[in-house]
Amino acid sequence: ASRMIREWFRIARDVDRLVERVSPDAVLSLERGPHCDLYRAGDGVHRRWMRIKYGSSRRWMINLVNWVNPHLERRSVTRAGTIVANSEMVAGDLRAEYPELESSKIRVVRNGFDPVRFNLDGVGPLPEECAEDADEGRCALFLGSGFERKGLAWAVRFFAELCHQDSSWGERGCLWIAGRGKPEPYRRLGSELGVSGKMRFLGVVAEPAELCRQAQVMVLPTSYDPFANATLEALACGCPVVTTVANGASEVVEPGRTGWILKDLLPDAVEESARKFLATPAVDRSSVAASVAGFTRQQELDAFSELLLG
Repeated sequence: ASRMIREWFRIARDVDRLVERVSPDAVLSLERGPHCDLYRAGDGVHRRWMRIKYGSSRRWMINLVNWVNPHLERRSVTRAGTIVANSEMVAGDLRAEYPELESSKIRVVRNGFDPVRFNLDGVGPLPEECAEDADEGRCALFLGSGFERKGLAWAVRFFAELCHQDSSWGERGCLWIAGRGKPEPYRRLGSELGVSGKMRFLGVVAEPAELCRQAQVMVLPTSYDPFANATLEALACGCPVVTTVANGASEVVEPGRTGWILKDLLPDAVEESARKFLATPAVDRSSVAASVAGFTRQQELDAFSELLLG
């Protein structure tokens, strides 16, 4: 264990030595640890995640990452001239965890999507097992790796409620599950809820854009995501999104129009959430896509260029 910890810190020190030797005009770090001019806190604030995952439990002590990451994060945060958060949520977490930081040091640059891949007009291949589902026209999409943190259990319950409350979903509905994770617990849950035959575990999908274009809704009830790119990408394809306040990307969702934002993931909220979704008139997909048209990858790169060169 001690050797692994030394290795983690060694990487940061090696980067520092390289920077000292090369003496670049500016240093941008996307990882915790190295000293830098601009630190992008793309993974959020680790202590905030620890509180969400463990609460008051001391189980966090078992995982070495929970000992190392806070030290590496503080190392970069305190030395960087500018800290970039990819959502207002993360910016707030930084201020809460590091109250000594000057507010002007923290900037928000939201993630961008690739409009060439994620758009209304493209036509890409669907996984073979999804072709028939798409023809039926009642598809919900879960897109994310790390099924527990991303909230797949809640998504399965939400989908089951759609099927129970609406006959068209009950007859023709399907739940596409794309990403990395162990499917067995969720297959069992689906069986308990009577929807296991409607669930498709697709694994990691290299090109998920067509899934986003064909789905009626993406469900991502994550317990913590600094900014889930899948949210933005689905919206860019005209697909409304159900997600949580713990997803920084919820800041680009317009509640009741381009999606729904959950304040909590309590089991008794599932039925009400499904009812609200079914009762809300569908928004034109082009309008959903237009709502995020400004959040492109080029816009993100331009914002970083301005920070680095300005």
